[in-house]
Amino acid sequence: MERRVFCRTPLPVAIFAAIAGVSCGAGLHDANEEASTKQIVGVGESHIDFMGGRLDIFEGCLAEDNVPITFTWHRSIPHKGAVSAVYEIGQPSSGNFQKDMRLSIATTADIAGNPDSVIGFLDHASTGDWWVPVQPSAKPECDAGTVCGPVQVGIFSDKGLTSLKLAIVTKCNYGENTCPSGQSCASSGACQQCPPNSPCP
Repeated sequence: MERRVFCRTPLPVAIFAAIAGVSCGAGLHDANEEASTKQIVGVGESHIDFMGGRLDIFEGCLAEDNVPITFTWHRSIPHKGAVSAVYEIGQPSSGNFQKDMRLSIATTADIAGNPDSVIGFLDHASTGDWWVPVQPSAKPECDAGTVCGPVQVGIFSDKGLTSLKLAIVTKCNYGENTCPSGQSCASSGACQQCPPNSPCP
């Protein structure tokens, strides 16, 4: 696919970016409205702010210096269920991360104020791709106008992953009809669009 540099931000993302205090910089963009930035990160504390998302990399998250971390924004992906843009974190190998980072996503007041709005990751299970809410040990303290949560190192290491997609998802109780129209509560505990005329597994 041809890739080119330009600065085109859809209105909802422009609002998110304004809330988060970020601007449209010289990231890689393509016709599918995907953008990516790469930062060389070391063992000290650092962060990446990009397209309404903030990745906090705490001291000791990485075992060594000079690790290239890719932070990619996807306006949308084929699998529905996220209530924000999707952010993908990439690393050179599955063993780079040593402890949890934190992802914050700027959003609207109603989503940020909903206690069921949490950070979730896209799990590539044998039954398909399903959003799974992360399970923090304590309720995270997020900045105003954002939803935040840990990027759990175990997800990368246990599955041998070099990249992971995350977004704001709506937490739910499996078997209860509390999801928006067109979505169901999957056994993973998050609302998502299921196959036509089929319940979520």
